[in-house]
Amino acid sequence: MKKEHGSLCRAAAAAVTAALVFASAVLPASAAGVSCTVQGKTITLPLQKTAQVISMEQSTVLDVSLKSASALHFHTADGKKLEVSTRKPFADGAATYSIYAKGSVNSAVGVYAEDATDSKLFVVQITDRPFTSDTTMDVSLKSGDSYTFRITPNSAKDYVTFYTTDGSVFSTKSAGKSTANGKTNYYFQFKALKSGSAGVYVTVGKQNYRVFTATSTGSAAPAGSTASAGRTGTVCVDDTLNLRAQPNTNGRVIGQLTNGETVTVLADAASGWIQVKTAAGLVGYCSSDYVQLDHATEVTNTGSSSDTPQTARVKTSGDALNLRAGSSSGSAVIGQLENGEAVTVLGTEGNWTYIQTSEGIKGYCSSDFLVAENSGGDSGETLGASKTLSGMPAYKQKDAAWANTYIGGTNGGTIGTIGCLVTSIAMSESYRTSSSVTPNDIAKQCQFTDGGGLYLPSGYYDMSGVSDSRLLKVFQQLQADKPVLVGGVNSRSSHWVIIKGYKNVPLDSAGNPTALDASMFLVNDPGYDNYTLADYIGQFPSGRVFRTY
Repeated sequence: MKKEHGSLCRAAAAAVTAALVFASAVLPASAAGVSCTVQGKTITLPLQKTAQVISMEQSTVLDVSLKSASALHFHTADGKKLEVSTRKPFADGAATYSIYAKGSVNSAVGVYAEDATDSKLFVVQITDRPFTSDTTMDVSLKSGDSYTFRITPNSAKDYVTFYTTDGSVFSTKSAGKSTANGKTNYYFQFKALKSGSAGVYVTVGKQNYRVFTATSTGSAAPAGSTASAGRTGTVCVDDTLNLRAQPNTNGRVIGQLTNGETVTVLADAASGWIQVKTAAGLVGYCSSDYVQLDHATEVTNTGSSSDTPQTARVKTSGDALNLRAGSSSGSAVIGQLENGEAVTVLGTEGNWTYIQTSEGIKGYCSSDFLVAENSGGDSGETLGASKTLSGMPAYKQKDAAWANTYIGGTNGGTIGTIGCLVTSIAMSESYRTSSSVTPNDIAKQCQFTDGGGLYLPSGYYDMSGVSDSRLLKVFQQLQADKPVLVGGVNSRSSHWVIIKGYKNVPLDSAGNPTALDASMFLVNDPGYDNYTLADYIGQFPSGRVFRTY
């Protein structure tokens, strides 16, 4: 029996539709017959006073709804400073556009709608964005190549994340961070998977910024040897060795390696270059001529390292704990740890901890059997476990590729306005099937009510007994490699997100969580910039429901 998305989705459709009507309402047509809605305000021509000035942070995108009797030429005075793209072509007296602020700070650019005369609608004043980026020009890669860039927020309180608008073209991951002169540098890396292009966005202070556009040509780069992959090495130089974003001397320098520094080799590249990861988690390329490979250990990669190494002790029932070359139960066993043995924690990767023994051997072991050392002795709790379901795309419902796809009947709406659940299901199905399933695919494959309510795909069910304070079942689903859909409401609308992982969950010696709260669960939010379940609950505090497959 098919299952309807019920009252929550119908409420979402009604609430969002009402909000859309309110925001898009226009005054009676002027003599010129033109009006536009921007930032929730309506501007009608002819203007009765000086054109309104609208502030936009550099790298942000502004949506404009334009209403007119006939199609107009919507444009800006300087396309190099304000880039216009069409989101919805003119139909039934309306069109929708997006403006991308790519000009320099303090630029003032007019926005026009041309009919018989070129009528200025408003002026955009470009303001500074709260971060700096070492990459501002568009990036082009071959399939298989990766690129690393750096983001430095102005405020140390701002946490930075990033995503691309097409996860099927580029895979993404964090490449570590570093601190210098009181500021934190965040490094991000994306890899070209196939031919295509996507916008590269960062989220700073819960605001999305398009930093540049990445394009993959689709032609595979020459494959290098993988003989060195999985081994550690020591940098041997007189001074410093450049770490670059790409495997050539023209690659942008993203850091420097010092003589004697230990790195982990992730892969060999062509023509004498290797991809390495530093102890601080920074990933890049350097010349293999200046890295002496070690033979004592065989690890595949490092976890993210903390600033100060932490000491932990092995806690098992008496059996030895396997030390492995990689962060999975299928990785080769390179040694064994005895119960009570002290180790140094170098980082974590999912539910695995990267450690170093007292003999200097590095490897991975299960976080479930490590107990953090503290001044008061044995805490009885293992190190905080973390896990993220890798391979899940971070779709946004307002992505131009599907934002204007209509769902439902006469009282429905577009994915961009009421498609949060459609977008969340697309992310879930992409992960479940290990393929690229877009919101457009869900719109074609699933059935909807007249108001846009979604009938869930077969196999999805309600999770009973789960609430904001009872999250054990959610944790267990993620442990079983299954994401969880969450729907909630506030006074104006309802909204869905998908839980993709957890972080810093304290576990007892049996691997069971000793405490759980919403801040420990990571989400992909298709409509907003929420990073954790706690962020989402703060915005949609009522009527929580949880679903999974």
